[in-house]
Amino acid sequence: RGGNLFPENLLYNSGMSSTEASHKFTIVSGMQMSSITLGLSLTAHKSYLSYTNPEHSNVNFNDELSSSLLVIGVSSKIGRRSKFEGSVLYNTGDFKHVDASRDTAQYKAPYGYNSYGVNLRLFYAFSKKVLVVPFVSYISGSGGYTNLVRDINKTSNIKSYKKIYSTYSAGVGVDILPFERTMLVTAVGITGASLTTEQILFSGTPDPATEYSYRAMPFVSMGLEANLNKWMGIRFTCYELIEKMKITNMFNTGDQAELSESGFDAVFGFWFKLKRFTIDTIVDTKADNDFLHNPFDIFSGTGNQLFTQLSLTYNFK
Repeated sequence: RGGNLFPENLLYNSGMSSTEASHKFTIVSGMQMSSITLGLSLTAHKSYLSYTNPEHSNVNFNDELSSSLLVIGVSSKIGRRSKFEGSVLYNTGDFKHVDASRDTAQYKAPYGYNSYGVNLRLFYAFSKKVLVVPFVSYISGSGGYTNLVRDINKTSNIKSYKKIYSTYSAGVGVDILPFERTMLVTAVGITGASLTTEQILFSGTPDPATEYSYRAMPFVSMGLEANLNKWMGIRFTCYELIEKMKITNMFNTGDQAELSESGFDAVFGFWFKLKRFTIDTIVDTKADNDFLHNPFDIFSGTGNQLFTQLSLTYNFK
């Protein structure tokens, strides 16, 4: 839930999608050396958006948005019962906005857009049917824009605006095989996030920052996946957490807030095998009138859709 504090894309882009790219490619590579395995993934995309009005040329504009993500991972066996896995990531981006109504073609530029992170976990085989997995992760980054020219239509005269954020989580998971063709997954830990907005005026004066902080302590999750027979299986996962959010506005002391709540969420799904095809579904469990709260209303056809996601896989072998 703390991730909801941060927008999907911190770049100024006039509403351009950060996930639907005009040009996108991904390169994945791996190498194994004795007991160590190295992996690398590079993803880059670039999008274009152009608007032209023959009758009102002063509203024409062109947008470009690009980003790149690099992930390097390593896996190593430690003794007979343990295995270590870790990865580091780096993400950066750029944008360009050309507006015909401005005196200068490009009046905004990227400001400090980059992020980095690390994920670590250790697998320990406690027994043939129990696997213990401690884990920790941390991500930090920032993103914003700089006004290259003073905007006379704005009274704030903001020269630069940036969001600085960080997230972390730590805990331990346990994977259990209680029966044949059945796996139970549990985890407990803590997670948190923080976000600070930073503004600087053309006069050079920094605007008072607004700070958001979030933490969930603790969170508990549980998942179950089982093969009911040769052609059908089910999976279910849920989590419960106690969370707290704090908002601090340095400019307006009356705009301070602290929120506390207990959250619950769940996902439920099926998979079916038909010869070489596998159909995988996720059942809606997030609406007010969903499968878990009122299944009869959905099966009768008067409620929300039953399946929120469906995928079809074909095995050539």
